[in-house]
Amino acid sequence: MLRPMCSPTALSRGLRFTLILGLLLATSLSASAQPHLYWSDLAAGKVQRSQLDGSAVEDIVTPVPPVERIHFDATDGILYWSDPANAAVLRSGELCGLASTAGIDEVAAVGGLGGIAVDTVGGKVYMADGPTIRRADLDGTGLEDLYDAAAENSDVRGLALDATAGKLYWVETHDVFGRVRRSNLDGTGAESLVAQQSNPGDVALDVAGGKVYWTRIVGQIHRANLDGSSVEQIVNLRATSIEVDVLGGKVYVIHTGLVAFGPRRIGRFDLDGSNAELDPFPGVSPDDISLDAAAGKIYWSENGVVHRANLDDTDREVVFGNTSPEPESMALDVEGDRLYFGGATASVTSLDGICLDPLADIADPEEFSLDAAAGRLYWTTSSDHTVRSTPVDGSSSSLLISEPSIQPVGVAVDPGGGKLYWTNVLASKIQRSNLDGSGIEDVVTTGIITPRGIALDLQRGRIYWTDRATDKIQRSRLDGSAVEDLVTTGLFQAEGIALDVDGGKMYWADRGLGIIERANLDGSSIESLVGGLGDPSAIGLSVSAASPTPVCPATPVAGCRTSQKATLSLVDDDLDERDKFGWRWIRGASTSQAEFADPTEAAVYRLCLYMAGSRIADTRIFADPVKWQAIGTSGYRYSDRIEDGVQRVTLKGHPSDRARITLKGRGGIVSDLAPGTLPFEPADFPITVQLVHGQTGLCWEASFSEASARKNSAERFRATAN
Repeated sequence: MLRPMCSPTALSRGLRFTLILGLLLATSLSASAQPHLYWSDLAAGKVQRSQLDGSAVEDIVTPVPPVERIHFDATDGILYWSDPANAAVLRSGELCGLASTAGIDEVAAVGGLGGIAVDTVGGKVYMADGPTIRRADLDGTGLEDLYDAAAENSDVRGLALDATAGKLYWVETHDVFGRVRRSNLDGTGAESLVAQQSNPGDVALDVAGGKVYWTRIVGQIHRANLDGSSVEQIVNLRATSIEVDVLGGKVYVIHTGLVAFGPRRIGRFDLDGSNAELDPFPGVSPDDISLDAAAGKIYWSENGVVHRANLDDTDREVVFGNTSPEPESMALDVEGDRLYFGGATASVTSLDGICLDPLADIADPEEFSLDAAAGRLYWTTSSDHTVRSTPVDGSSSSLLISEPSIQPVGVAVDPGGGKLYWTNVLASKIQRSNLDGSGIEDVVTTGIITPRGIALDLQRGRIYWTDRATDKIQRSRLDGSAVEDLVTTGLFQAEGIALDVDGGKMYWADRGLGIIERANLDGSSIESLVGGLGDPSAIGLSVSAASPTPVCPATPVAGCRTSQKATLSLVDDDLDERDKFGWRWIRGASTSQAEFADPTEAAVYRLCLYMAGSRIADTRIFADPVKWQAIGTSGYRYSDRIEDGVQRVTLKGHPSDRARITLKGRGGIVSDLAPGTLPFEPADFPITVQLVHGQTGLCWEASFSEASARKNSAERFRATAN
C-alpha cells in the first residue's frame, strides 16, 4: 500500500536508576510517538523535554557526581562502581554496548567502598564498606552483612573471589599492622593467612597458579600461596590497587613509585615480579583499575570519568563520566532517534536519553546543525572563531572556517541548497558559505547587532534568528532580502530558536527570563510554555516534516561500482506491513572490507531508488554496534526486526570481481512510492538502485531496463539484469 513516509517510533524503556557517561538519566522514561520540545538548561546542567504545549516536563539528562572505585565483570559485561558523593554502589547494564551504557541500578548504600567482587555464577556481589563486608544479589536485593571487623579497629580493603573453592579473600588494616584474610563465601570460617602487613591496600588472585597477591601502600608488593604460606616480596613499589591478568601472565597495579605522594601511574610486571614496566600507559593518573583480560582491555577511573584501552595502550576511549556538565548546543535527528548535545565536550543519545556515546573529536560546540541525510554534524566554536564539520560519530572533524573577523554562534545547514548559514556576533551579520566552507558571503548586514540562534524554513525559503542586543526575533529570505521584525517586545536575551514549519510555529529559549516560548511563524499569538528555568539555551523539536529533506540526491551518483548480475523485487500490497523490497548485487566489482568502512562504528548507508534518472524513494541504514556484525575479514552483515524498513543487509567483499550485496525489507521504499508508480511505464526506465556510503561517497549500483523486467504489475515488479 502506498503511503507518505513516516518516522520510526522512538526507543522506550523504563529505568530504575540510570547513569550514562557521567549523566544521570531520568527514571521511568517512556518514549512517545507524540512530538516533543527539547531544551538545555546550563544552570541546572540538564537537557529536558516536554509536549509541544509545554506540559509533561521531564529530564532527559542531568549531571552526576564522579565515579571512584570500579570493577568490571567480564562474564556479563557489567561495570560496577562507587558513587562517593551519594555513598552508593551502582552497576551498569550493557543495553547499548558499554560505551553507551544504560540500565543503571543502585546495588547498595555504602559509607566508604574499599572493594568490589562479583560472583556471576552464584548471582552475588560482595562489597567492602569500611570495617564490614556486605553481600547482595546482583540486582541489589537481599543485602546482608557477612563480616565485621569494627571490634578489632580494622577496615576492609580490597576483595577477591575464588568461586570454585568457595573462598573470599581480603586485606584489612589492624591497628598498626594489617593482615591478609579469607572466609567462606557466606562469611563464616574467617581466618588470617598473613599477618604483620602494615598498611595493606588491595588484593588479587591467580587461582590457577595458586597465588594471592597484595599491595602495601608503604612500598611493597607481595604474594603467597592461597593458604598464606611461602610469602615473598616480588616488587618494591608504593601501590594501592592490584589486578592479575592470568592469561597474559601480568600483574597490574596503581603505584607512586617509591615516593609516598608522587603521581599515580599504572604499572605492570610478570607474575613473579620480573620485567617491570612502571608507566605503560603514559599520562594516566588513575584512582582505580579493573581488567577484562579475555578482551584485552583495561578500565580505569580518573577524576570521576571511566576510561578503557587495549592492554597495549591503543584505542583509548571514555566509557562514561561527568564529561558534559553544561549542555549548551543541541541537534535532533527524529528519524534516526538521536539527540546530539554538547558543552565542553559532546555526546549523542536517543531521544529518550537511554543510550549515550561520547563524540570524541568535538570540543566546545557553541551550537550544532545536522545534515541527517549526509550523516554530518556542523558546529561553531565562537571562542576560536571556527566552524567545523564531522561525521555523526564525532570522528575526523574538518575545519571549514577559521577567520578572526567571524565569531559564529548559531549555525544552520541547507543540504539541498549546498549552503551553511551562521550568525556572526562580532561583525553583527548573518553569513553563509558552501558546505565545504568556501565562498563566504554576507547575507544580512543591517538592523542586527548580536544575532545568536538561527533556524531555516527551507519550504518557504526563510531564515529566522534571535538578536540578544535588540531583543528581537526576525526573519528574511535565504538571500537576506525582505527582513521582517516578528517579535519585538517581551524578550530578554532570546537564544536558541527552532521551527515547526508544518505546525506553523516557532519556539525559542529566553535566557534572561528563564522561559521557553512559542508563537506563530509570523510572530503572532505568543505563548509562554515552560518557566522557572535557570539558563535555557539550545532548543530543538522532535517533529517530522511533511516534506523531509531527501536522503539521496535528486539524480543518481556518477561512478558507482557495478556488477555482472543484479535482481530487484518490489511488492506493493494493500496492507503496508505486506509491502516488501529486495535487491541483490551479484558478482560485483572488487571491493574490500575496508572500503565498506565500519558500519558497526560510524558508516551510514543510503539506499536510493531512481526512475528514469529521477529519485522516487530513499532510506538510510544507520551505524549500529549490535545490528551490524563483521563477516570475518570480508564484509558485514546487518539484521533488524523493524517492521517498516531495511531488515537484512549483507556486504561481502571480494578482490576478484565477485563482491556481493544483498538487501531486503518491508514497507520502506515501496510504501513511500507515490500512488500509481507501479506498474512502471516504458518511459520510466531505467530503474536504478544505488547503495551509497554516507561518509566516503563510495557507491554500488544496478540499473534495470524494460527488457529485464520479469514481472511489472500494479502489485509487483521483478527484474533481473545481466
